[in-house]
Amino acid sequence: MFAFNLWAAERSENSQAKQEAKELRRMAEVLGNAKHSDLSDMRDEFFFNADVAEHFTDQKAYPATRGRKERARVVANGVARLFANTGRNIGVGKDPYSGDPSTSFGRAVQHALSAFEINANWYQPAKDARDNTT
Repeated sequence: MFAFNLWAAERSENSQAKQEAKELRRMAEVLGNAKHSDLSDMRDEFFFNADVAEHFTDQKAYPATRGRKERARVVANGVARLFANTGRNIGVGKDPYSGDPSTSFGRAVQHALSAFEINANWYQPAKDARDNTT
């Protein structure tokens, strides 16, 4: 699911998510009258993925980003879930002079953003992920 969320977030940043969702819905409708259970399962999966793609473009769902830097938010939420599931502290702190992260969670978010080649500051996505996780 993380890969799909990242895919949808990337497309929301350049307005391709709505087009992708429209195409997924069209493919699901082609399978709409399927009587074979495998095809109906596939149809349901297409509808689900279209809903998720559209959700990432909904400004009411993500008012802070409005589709910008959505990948940074997805990555930070993934790191926060990893920290929460392993019982690690999801603290957000930064060095007052350099602005670098002073917690292991902040450093992990900063490293993950770099690994995914996302050009975004680590602080706001990490802060939002912490708030959404705790």
